[in-house]
Amino acid sequence: MIRKAVPADIEKIAQIYADAYSEIHQKESSLDFLIPEISQDLKENEFRIAEVDGKVAGVIIYYTYQGYDEPTAYLKFLGILEEFRRNGIGKSLINTMESECRTKGIKKILLDVNSKSSKARALYNSLGYAENGMIQMEKELTGGDSSSQ
Repeated sequence: MIRKAVPADIEKIAQIYADAYSEIHQKESSLDFLIPEISQDLKENEFRIAEVDGKVAGVIIYYTYQGYDEPTAYLKFLGILEEFRRNGIGKSLINTMESECRTKGIKKILLDVNSKSSKARALYNSLGYAENGMIQMEKELTGGDSSSQ
């Protein structure tokens, strides 16, 4: 079953975040640091929860906006607890998001995916998502004047 998230889901959503990013959060003994961010996101984004036998198994988070040329959605996060992966839950959550977006007149969905995440890329490719030529870049600022670098 897929449903809208409610505030009571926040702790379980934090567990899904931590599971998805386990290499980053494995040193944390508590997920409390995620709660305020997720609480704020819940007010500003669309959250859908997948339940299996009454247990929260996954979450999709997205938002919509007026893009440069057409109404657009951005898939911010898709996470499935490890014990529920490879059962079609991610696909169901994406299909739900796409259906809701069509109803709202959204014409395009964007997302970022880690280039090293072959399973996630395969899922998105199987659902018709394709690379659009954009490359994400970053620079870590270490202090000092950037004009000399």
